[in-house]
Amino acid sequence: MSLENIKATMHEKETYPFLMNFVPDSVLRKCEIELNETQENKLKGLEELKKMLTMEKLTNGIVYKDDYLTRYLRHSKYNVTRAFERLRKGHIYRKKYSNLFKSLPDIWFSSKTSTKLMRVLPKRCQDGCTIIVFRYVLLLPDEMALTEIKRMFVITFDQLLRDPMTQINGLKVIQDFRDAPLKLLRNCTPHNMYWFKHSGLDCFPGRFKEIHVLNESIVFKAAWVLLNRFLSEKIRKRIFFHSDPEELLDYFPRSVLPPEYGGCLEDTSTDDWIRKANKYFEQFKTEGQCNFY
Repeated sequence: MSLENIKATMHEKETYPFLMNFVPDSVLRKCEIELNETQENKLKGLEELKKMLTMEKLTNGIVYKDDYLTRYLRHSKYNVTRAFERLRKGHIYRKKYSNLFKSLPDIWFSSKTSTKLMRVLPKRCQDGCTIIVFRYVLLLPDEMALTEIKRMFVITFDQLLRDPMTQINGLKVIQDFRDAPLKLLRNCTPHNMYWFKHSGLDCFPGRFKEIHVLNESIVFKAAWVLLNRFLSEKIRKRIFFHSDPEELLDYFPRSVLPPEYGGCLEDTSTDDWIRKANKYFEQFKTEGQCNFY
């Protein structure tokens, strides 16, 4: 079956939930065709990647978990050299920003509004992508320091990639700047914008398929002027700007979006997922963690 037929089949089916414990056959076929993953390629790729990591001074002696290495191989479509370079960047990143690789106090998730900044939606897009929404109205600059927001960013995206469905299908991000606090402008610096770009696009082995921007406030415009210069043309083509939230319905099924974006989703089963991810992250080590399933 061709990749086009697989995508058509997934489009016709009812959307998958975010919380799963298996990878459907159609997604495994997609992984083979689009990401070049076969049992032979996987075994060979893991062997070659481990050898390269052993020969690298920075990573020699670290016994990475196979699931963790597979994230990078899938992201690079089994180009082992590219997988190695991204993992190496990630290792340097972790050493440089070691203060970000710590869980937040659990009590914050019930006492601080800012921990609700990110929400993983309970249903996937029709192509299997995980959908995550940023609502900047909930980000209160005087409640959490920028370093703590960065920690939450690192934790969330690392734990999202313990999900094989997200590794294979990728992520779609909705950035909602409605009523974003003006105090966020103080964080719109070249250094901070580069940090977010470098973290998400250079070190994190996630497949960002689409980024949707809603309600272009003055905060977004200030950030975009700085961030845009760091982005590749490939990523720019995946960013979409919407004057009306219901324009999202041109890209997402109504069933996967909450009412404020023109959808009919009332499910709140994943509202506490980031809190759980924060707890899971306590077990994160340099060698990585196993997949959730």
